[in-house]
Amino acid sequence: MIKLYGVPRSRTARAIWMLEELQIPYENVPVSFIEESRKPEYMKINPNGHIPALQDGDLTLFESLAINLYLARKYDKGLWPKTIEGEAKAYQWSIWAMTELEEPLLTVLLNRAFLPETQRDAKKADEAAERVKTPLKVLEGQLTGDYLAGKDFTVYGAGKQTRSFQYVSDLIEGFIRLMAADYHEPVNLGNPQEFALLELANIVLQVTGSRSEIVFEALPEDDPQVRQPNITRARELLGWEPDIPLEDGLRRTIENLRLEPIGV
Repeated sequence: MIKLYGVPRSRTARAIWMLEELQIPYENVPVSFIEESRKPEYMKINPNGHIPALQDGDLTLFESLAINLYLARKYDKGLWPKTIEGEAKAYQWSIWAMTELEEPLLTVLLNRAFLPETQRDAKKADEAAERVKTPLKVLEGQLTGDYLAGKDFTVYGAGKQTRSFQYVSDLIEGFIRLMAADYHEPVNLGNPQEFALLELANIVLQVTGSRSEIVFEALPEDDPQVRQPNITRARELLGWEPDIPLEDGLRRTIENLRLEPIGV
């Protein structure tokens, strides 16, 4: 069985999330980043003295990004890219998240939620909140489909497959509540309200006032048919659930794009 060394309230959470998503049996061996990661027995596993580390058979890996990419590829259930170009994009955005987004985001969370109130620095948090806007604009630009510019809206299959959507402020509120909670198991922060993709396409066209047409293409073999997260834990433990309806979130996104056009 896979062994994952580390504690959930650290970068180990990334690997725990991946293992849970892939539904792979594993053992989480608690190793604190304060003292335990420097003990001789753990230094044999990761000589850097950091967490997480993973053992899968004869393989030992450290660095959370390397662990997640390995798990995603070895235990793929249809989502790993099937071309070299697709893999390159997966590597690009994974590295981007760590080099461009992680530092300012962690600074905000540390100084607004994680640290004891006496140790928080409001100025650092505010400065980091401003800095995080730059990489988020890059990401938003990549996620902005051509249909907002008037091109065709592509739907695969009959568009009956469902997905769930939530506005970013709802997700961030969920993150903050989870990080402040004394709970160390995975918690799903999603929206249980499903929308068929054809329904989504029509809502987007209506909200944007676009003249785009919906173009149907062949459904990929590995396209999931249902996406509906179970947020029971989030409701019971955090008192959290998404609040902003899909159409309201779309209108806010569109208005933001009109006020601050993104060029990537």
